[in-house]
Amino acid sequence: MINHMSDKSKLIAAAARSKKFAIQATSWGYAVRMPGNTGFWARFAQALAGGVALVSIGIAVGMWVMPGSEMGADIALFKAALSGVLVLTGLLALWFAAQGTTYELQVDSVKRELREVLSNKKGQNLVLRRMPFNDIRSVILSRDPQRNLPGYARLMLRHKTQGHCIDLVTDKDDRLEALREVLARDILMGEAEMVKASGVTPRRGAIVRHEREMPIPAQ
Repeated sequence: MINHMSDKSKLIAAAARSKKFAIQATSWGYAVRMPGNTGFWARFAQALAGGVALVSIGIAVGMWVMPGSEMGADIALFKAALSGVLVLTGLLALWFAAQGTTYELQVDSVKRELREVLSNKKGQNLVLRRMPFNDIRSVILSRDPQRNLPGYARLMLRHKTQGHCIDLVTDKDDRLEALREVLARDILMGEAEMVKASGVTPRRGAIVRHEREMPIPAQ
């Protein structure tokens, strides 16, 4: 969880200035909500559901208002049943499209794991991936001018064994600095403290603070 008051104050202030991320405190830690990082397929599914809703309801209405739609009682009964199915399909699709999804990175200090989650407006979560804290090698703030606008940076997590980076959010670097500091301390330094408490002597090294990367500090 966010332990130090100075870090907490900086992070709350940074989140208040940003439209890219927000912080939600929980009983098990905190969640970093990033609305702009929902993912292509989630946005595509919502857009598709909206299209299905419009088409279904449009066809249902058109069956009754188009010229030549007057028919016998038996046909009218069939049309009524079909219209009901189309309207129900449209309403369900419209409900799905209206749910909205937000990408979250949940930092669980109780279970000592990260969770990538899609959360809807009702608070229902779809867990995309779980990662123990010790699977994270470093928290990176990339200020690559070739990929970002001046003054902006990308916040990423580097996986320890797989080597790839998880792209979290792009925002002004001064806002992401506070978030990077908190994530690095909670994820990386927490592991170092557990190693120290266990009595195992870790690999020699030094705490490294760099604008691009914060590896796990060794004692």
